[in-house]
Amino acid sequence: MYFIKREEWLKKGLTGRINKVLKHPFYVIHHTATFQDEYKGDINYLDRMHKKRGFLLIGYHFIIGVDGKIFEGRKIGEEGAHTKRFNNSIGIALIGNFEEEN
Repeated sequence: MYFIKREEWLKKGLTGRINKVLKHPFYVIHHTATFQDEYKGDINYLDRMHKKRGFLLIGYHFIIGVDGKIFEGRKIGEEGAHTKRFNNSIGIALIGNFEEEN
């Protein structure tokens, strides 16, 4: 497994303000609902998709690629954008659409 910090893959800086969260009471594990062949070893496509939806940057705190690489998204102290009304949790996403593929 590899751990890749946000600074290594995120090319652009923040375009706005992110609310700070004092503590995270729980974790939420998602799938990205994207197909694994879109991944191609990096998650920039996911960041672009989230920005198109109006997020400041990728909505998850951690993203796990199909090859086992773990990417850092939002900082732990930053509010996520991954679960409506529950964004005070830590958001972890697995690359893939597990409703359509294994």
